[in-house]
Amino acid sequence: MVDSFIKFARAGLLALLLGGVSSSFVLAQAQPEPPSFEEVLARAQQGEVIMQLTVGRMYEERGSYTNAVRWYQEAVKAGDAGGQFKLGMLHAQGAGVPRDMAAAVKWFEQSAQQGFAAAQYNLGVCWEKGLGTTNRNYAEALKWYRLAAEQNDAFAQKAMGVFYEKGMGVKADLAEAYKWYALASAAGFSESEILRKNLAAKFKPEELAAAQKRFTDYAAAKAANSATPPPRLPVEATAKPPTKAKTKDFLD
Repeated sequence: MVDSFIKFARAGLLALLLGGVSSSFVLAQAQPEPPSFEEVLARAQQGEVIMQLTVGRMYEERGSYTNAVRWYQEAVKAGDAGGQFKLGMLHAQGAGVPRDMAAAVKWFEQSAQQGFAAAQYNLGVCWEKGLGTTNRNYAEALKWYRLAAEQNDAFAQKAMGVFYEKGMGVKADLAEAYKWYALASAAGFSESEILRKNLAAKFKPEELAAAQKRFTDYAAAKAANSATPPPRLPVEATAKPPTKAKTKDFLD
């Protein structure tokens, strides 16, 4: 369980860095000349949620986790999903508070219910691994992975691929697995690219074409409802039919 948790914690943190905790963090980091800690703290004390989150992050970076918890709790009073996510991470890590996976799941779920992709992903991990939950539940894990994957979370997309390839909580569907691996791969997730290539090598040419079409159809449908272009199918050599061995016993 320890190894799984370490991977979970790192993935959650990376998901946080890739997607941002909330618009609050994005706004705070986008300023060309960021305010001093004293200025941020003063505004946080006045009740600005953006600054409460920023103070929490600053304390966390300094290793002052107890103070980080305090300010994330202040942001949570306003119902901020990013603050809820961060409290879940600190409870999962035992930083500033006792390690308590049940409490982490509670905070992840509150954040996930608000549509926060990183929390949805981490909640999926908890259900998959049985961390802070009554037991493992692949169907529940798949539900949360799907919600995060639909928001283009590459970690969740890779997890969806694994679940569909192995038939975890859902009927195995290799074309669907390929689709999710390809989506994560298109986002630059190298681990998913390896899984995609390994799976593609198992397909017959017509099966690979069908799996690729599933990817392109999904990507096009998503792009039609957004201002961003669809992801491109990762470069891949066209699968070739197996070559028949030429032996003295073989008749053409």
